[in-house]
Amino acid sequence: NVVGGCCTPRPLQQKFGYDAVARATLIFSNVPGPQEPFCFGGQQITGLQMIFPNLPPQVGILSMNGKVFFNFVLDPNVVKQSELLPKLYVDELADLADRLKVVMPPTSSWS
Repeated sequence: NVVGGCCTPRPLQQKFGYDAVARATLIFSNVPGPQEPFCFGGQQITGLQMIFPNLPPQVGILSMNGKVFFNFVLDPNVVKQSELLPKLYVDELADLADRLKVVMPPTSSWS
């Protein structure tokens, strides 16, 4: 909609959007959020998640208030042993932090 959205007919806009997503094998998004506490509906937000309603597998990273939230969205019937992905990812991050001498905060157990 940004490219020619004001002067392109709606069916052509939809075709551009569909073609862009149809050719994707993975959507990766890194979104920086607010880096200070904030409220919604009178309640402080302590975490956020993002999921895009489309078919390709997705990796979403969102930072907020000094924390990072991470999502993998995929079809476990297509990606074999997908249940191993969170542990393998955290293991790789821990290895990278160790090599770069970065103190990594405690993580959830992924056993």
